[in-house]
Amino acid sequence: MSKHFQYLLIQTVDGQFLSSNSIWIMAVEEIYNFCKQHSLPWLWAYIWNEWYSSDRWFLWFRAGCDIKFNV
Repeated sequence: MSKHFQYLLIQTVDGQFLSSNSIWIMAVEEIYNFCKQHSLPWLWAYIWNEWYSSDRWFLWFRAGCDIKFNV
C-alpha cells in the first residue's frame, strides 16, 4: 500500500508522467492484489463499488484530469 498514493506530477523512471488512466489501473491492481493476498473479498467488493470503479474514481481522485494540475 505504500506506493498506492500517486499524483499526476510524479514521473516514472524514464522521466515520463503517468496519465490518470495509468494511475487508476495501477491503483486498482494494487488494492485488488492486497485484498486477494489477505483473503478479503468483501473488502474488494466494497472498495470497487464505492471507490475504484471508473464511475466512482473521478469523484475523489485528485489527479483525475490529465489537463489540470493540483495546487
